[in-house]
Amino acid sequence: MSPKLYPNLYEKLKDKAIITTNDALSVTEDKYQTAQELTRLNQGGYLKKIRRGLYALVPIEFVGKDYQPDKFLVASRVSEPYAISYYSALELHGIGQSVFNRVYISSPHRFVSFAHQGIEYKWRFTKDLFGATTLIREGQVINVTDIERTILDCLRQPDLAGGVDELIRSLEGLRGTDLLAVIYKHTINQNEAPTVNKFRADWETRIPDINHLVNSGIIKPGRNGYELSLVGLFYCPLPEAQQDIKVAEKIYQYLRVKYKENPEQQHSYIVIANDLSEDPQRIKRILPLILSAGPIYNSSDGQGTQVTLAETILNYKEFNDLLQYVLSNVGKNIVSPAEGAFIDIQRLIEYLARFNEKALYAKTGFLLRLFETNWKVEPEVFDNIKKHISRAKYYWPPKLARGTGEQIKEWNLIVPEYLVNKYQYATRQKVS
Repeated sequence: MSPKLYPNLYEKLKDKAIITTNDALSVTEDKYQTAQELTRLNQGGYLKKIRRGLYALVPIEFVGKDYQPDKFLVASRVSEPYAISYYSALELHGIGQSVFNRVYISSPHRFVSFAHQGIEYKWRFTKDLFGATTLIREGQVINVTDIERTILDCLRQPDLAGGVDELIRSLEGLRGTDLLAVIYKHTINQNEAPTVNKFRADWETRIPDINHLVNSGIIKPGRNGYELSLVGLFYCPLPEAQQDIKVAEKIYQYLRVKYKENPEQQHSYIVIANDLSEDPQRIKRILPLILSAGPIYNSSDGQGTQVTLAETILNYKEFNDLLQYVLSNVGKNIVSPAEGAFIDIQRLIEYLARFNEKALYAKTGFLLRLFETNWKVEPEVFDNIKKHISRAKYYWPPKLARGTGEQIKEWNLIVPEYLVNKYQYATRQKVS
C-alpha cells in the first residue's frame, strides 16, 4: 500500500521520520505544489501535522491508525542548531530512571515552546553548544549533549533534571571507563588496533561488554586486534572521534567525485590526504572504517592503503545516506553500544573550566566524591576542583529552603539531609 495521489513525494521522504516544509520543497521545487501535496498527504493519513511546517511521516503500516511519533525525533527537527539536553539527554543516553512527557531542546535560537499529543517541547537558551554529540534513534541522527555536559547542566538546574533525587538515581548507573574510548585511543596513539589477547588479559571482567560490541557490529575482531567499524566510530564518545566522522564525510564525497571522473582509477591514501590537506595516518585509519560500511568500495591490496571504487558509491548521494544504510543494517534501535553508560572525568573537568562557576565547582566536587569509586576519580581531580571554590556557602538544589539541609564542609555545600547520609556512606566505603 502506498499513497496514490503523490507517491513520489512520499517515496522520496520515506526514510525520514520527521519532515519539514523545506524537506518537501527540496523534492517538488515548487512552493504551491509543496503546500498542495502536504495537505493531501496529511488528509490521507500519510502525514501527521505536529505544528506549522513540521510533520511526522506515518509509516505505511500505521496509515489509518493512531500513530504517535517518537518525541526525540520530533525534537530533533524543531530548531537548528540544537541539542537535546537536561533530563531529556539522560533519557536518550539510557540512564534516566523515569520517562517524562517533556523534551528540553537547547539552542541559541529561540522557538516558541509547544505541545503535541501530550508531549511538551521546551526551549532552553544556550549561547554555546559545546559538549554536543550525536546518537542514533530509529535510524535517525539526533544531536544531544554528551553525558559530561548533561551532568553539569543538571547540576546547575536540577529542576530540569527531575530534581536532585532523580538526578542522583540516574547517575548511579554510570561507569568510569568506556571500551570504545579505550580502543579508539589505543588506535590513534599506537597506529594499530589493540590486540584481542591484550583485551582478554586486561579486561577479563569486561568480556560480556566486548561480545556485545562485536555482536552489535560496533567493533570487529581483525587480524591484529579489535577494530572500530564506522558505526563504532559514530558511537565513540570522544570529541576526536566526532572529528574523524567529519573527515570520513570529506573522504566519501571526494571519492564520489573521483569515481565520476574515472571509475577505473585506484586511489592512494597518501594522494587522498594531500588533496584534502589531512594527515595521511588519519586518512589511512579512516579508510577501512568506510570500507566496513558495506559495498561502497574495495581495497586493492587488503591493507586499505589503496582503494578501487565500485559503482555502488553513487547509491548514496550524501554521507548521511550511507550512515543511515549502515545503521539500519547493523541495528537501528541500538541506543547505547554497551551495557551501561560511561563518564569521562577529564572531559568533565574541561567543561567545568569553560563554565568557570565557583558554585558549580563545589557541586561537581560533591558529586564526584559521591561516585568516586565507580567513576574511578583520581585524588588530583579533587585537589584541582578545590582551588576554584570560595569560602561562600552554596545550596544544592538552589531552591533549598534556608535553614534546612546540612553542610558538607569539604565543599561548603548545603544539601538535603538524605544526601549527607549518602555522602558519608560513600566516603566510609572509600576508606574501607
